[in-house]
Amino acid sequence: MSIIAGPAIRRSELTRVFIWLILDSKATTIEARGFYHGQSAVIARSTSASHKPMTIGEKGFAYLLCLKPTQGSKFKEDKRIDYDIVIDGENLQQQGLLSGPQKISYGQNELPSFFVTNQHRNILQGSCRKPHGIDSKEPGFDQMIAADGQVGKLRNRIEQRPSMLFFTGDQIYADDVPYSMALPLRTLGEQLAGWQQELPSITKKPKPVNPASWRIGDRQSKISRHGFSSAHCRNHLLTFGDYCAMYLMVWGGVVPQLPDYEEVEPYLKRTRRRQGKSRPVLTPIIKKKTYEKEQQQVTAFLQDAWHIRRLMANVSTYMIFDDHEVTDDWNLTEKNAHQLANNPFSRRVVTNALAAYWVFQGWGNDPDAFDDDFKSSLADYLASRKVSGHQARENKLLKRYWGYQIETNPLTLVIDTRTHRVLEKRKPPQLLNPTQLKRLTTQMKKWRQDYLHQEAHQTLLLVSPSPVYGFTAIELLQLAASSLEVLTQGLLKTHNLADIEAWIANEEGFERFKGFMEQIFLNHCVIFSGDVHYSYTRRELRASQSSRGQTRFLQLTSSSLANHPGAFGKGFLKALSATERVVRDSLGVFNRQRSHYLWPQEKGKDKMLFFVNHELNYGELVLKDGVPVKHSLKFRHLKNKPDYEWTYDLTQTSLVTMD
Repeated sequence: MSIIAGPAIRRSELTRVFIWLILDSKATTIEARGFYHGQSAVIARSTSASHKPMTIGEKGFAYLLCLKPTQGSKFKEDKRIDYDIVIDGENLQQQGLLSGPQKISYGQNELPSFFVTNQHRNILQGSCRKPHGIDSKEPGFDQMIAADGQVGKLRNRIEQRPSMLFFTGDQIYADDVPYSMALPLRTLGEQLAGWQQELPSITKKPKPVNPASWRIGDRQSKISRHGFSSAHCRNHLLTFGDYCAMYLMVWGGVVPQLPDYEEVEPYLKRTRRRQGKSRPVLTPIIKKKTYEKEQQQVTAFLQDAWHIRRLMANVSTYMIFDDHEVTDDWNLTEKNAHQLANNPFSRRVVTNALAAYWVFQGWGNDPDAFDDDFKSSLADYLASRKVSGHQARENKLLKRYWGYQIETNPLTLVIDTRTHRVLEKRKPPQLLNPTQLKRLTTQMKKWRQDYLHQEAHQTLLLVSPSPVYGFTAIELLQLAASSLEVLTQGLLKTHNLADIEAWIANEEGFERFKGFMEQIFLNHCVIFSGDVHYSYTRRELRASQSSRGQTRFLQLTSSSLANHPGAFGKGFLKALSATERVVRDSLGVFNRQRSHYLWPQEKGKDKMLFFVNHELNYGELVLKDGVPVKHSLKFRHLKNKPDYEWTYDLTQTSLVTMD
């Protein structure tokens, strides 16, 4: 028996902490135990009700263990708690997870740990981890390696140790799968499930399709007309096993030996190419040199993925999806949403993606939000080998709103900007429909009633995958592209080209969202966002519908963890950053009289600073007594390029530029 994913600390509260993991076989007995650091007495045990697994396949059993104090109703705040998991009589040490180069703890034979608090001081964020997203010409690496190192150094310094980690989208890239991973993903997915999942017919023919029978690199030609618009979807994940296998690999639970070109070549799609003056011949879709370069890049990523496994084992982690967990440009346009929701094949693929999202991400975010009926319906779907008859089960996933809230300090609201949009022809989407905005407004009113008179609560943390207050110069170009499509009556399809998903892109929707933000009664609203593959810090002031007057909005955008924008994107962002002052001041975008970026202070590097940074990074928010005081963007590189940080003093208005 092996733990093939996790353990990961998920939702953490003063009264309970959830620990998530996946085993390759069902445990006869399983229990999590907690100990105050340096003590041997058991101070917490997992509840028996949480020992029942969710069966996700013949070789996959997901657990969400609920760890509760054995004495009293609450854990001690700000005190390190070590934990162990005993499975069929074997603890983590006996399972080989506390020693060796890929251990899930920081000291030799030391247990993994966490701490609980009701007032968070250090919070990490990041987004966009793609196995082949690191440019070989850039000496960077997956930034979660550096975040893991930070937590390890601070594990006994609770005042500075991060207590929460937010992934703000694109934890996997379902639509952009490297050739070197395609065959191992297929194999691992089938082993996990115990069978080859068949999907509804992709054409009018009634016969189901088996994606495992398709050649590697041939999926794009078959699915591109059915809502899968990515330019890189030749190896798109399709089955539930596919999606699960990708999570297992990029989260470090399974590290496969990637096949050499000669092993993959017989499975590759053939394409017609001319060789000199000879007649066209069928040749593999990818050349050996290109394959081997990609293979080397992906191998390095997967071999280092144990760092994210260890990080998640020691920090309470919360997540939300963007588009790549399902497919690129998911629900970007009315046509795209219609195709994905109404074509039986596409609908099943999205269902598989959301089912995997729930198992690996959604379940641990807010366990109480999923009742027995939901879990029973999902279990029936995963156990059934029938191709048809799943519409009701699909609807439970497809029609669900996946946002949630966390009632600690800061109060945290994580919003789902993908599944409940308002979509109109030849117009960018409204990222939240009126129904969900009304629900969020109700939540704000409840919090106003519960927390308005508590001076300890001064800050709301709002997690939105797309930045609410974007980088103006880029959004202007996106708005121009949108207007061009309208002017040409749809002849120029600019939505997909420009990826127009900014809040401001649909003015009606953004006005509604601003109405919601006026309900935010606290002094500060910090917005965590990713998605865009560049980073910046921005401040906005808005009147609040409360006696506290103005709310200060701080847009903290950190992107990406492992996905370079490329050489063109790098130069493009530098040029736009340098001209941002002129663009913003001359055009007065968003009808704002006070629109500010924060100018960074820098550590460890001496070069010209810009408002925006294109390099791989992760972000850290520091709060003092519930008030945001510092934002750091941390840039970590290999030996031939120095590490550095951009830091922003969030309390000093003198650092604000762009007045």
